[in-house]
Amino acid sequence: MGWKVDTRAWGGYVVAAGSTVGTGSYEIIHDASPAPLPTWLGDLLTPPPAPAPVPVAVLRSRIGKAERYATAALNGEVAKVAAAVSGAQNTTLYNAAYALGRLIAAGALTEAEVTDALTAAAPEGLAPSRIAASIRDGIHRSARNTTGDAA
Repeated sequence: MGWKVDTRAWGGYVVAAGSTVGTGSYEIIHDASPAPLPTWLGDLLTPPPAPAPVPVAVLRSRIGKAERYATAALNGEVAKVAAAVSGAQNTTLYNAAYALGRLIAAGALTEAEVTDALTAAAPEGLAPSRIAASIRDGIHRSARNTTGDAA
């Protein structure tokens, strides 16, 4: 969202009254209910929906030069993952794996090359286990959505 703005949810923490740190503890200064989240901020924090599934047969028919298309798609998703802003990195990684899963199902890419490329592009701030799970889950969800689509 912006410089020094952290919008993480999973793996984050909240500092509030009663929390203690090495230099002391937090206490309530102004006891009031939290303000509602502004709509514009909620809109910025809402990740875009995953792409709509395309049947594998349709995907195959759209790919004239499968190898070049698959390479361009892989490079494009790797660039998105590498450029993802803090707070959206894990979602971007998952969405990239999901998108590339369609090409794995179509036989244009292998799961190993997608996993290796996305793992290499993933930001250092994400735990290796989280990176692996996001990639695996995205690819597997994409594969489930292709069931019955193969020509």
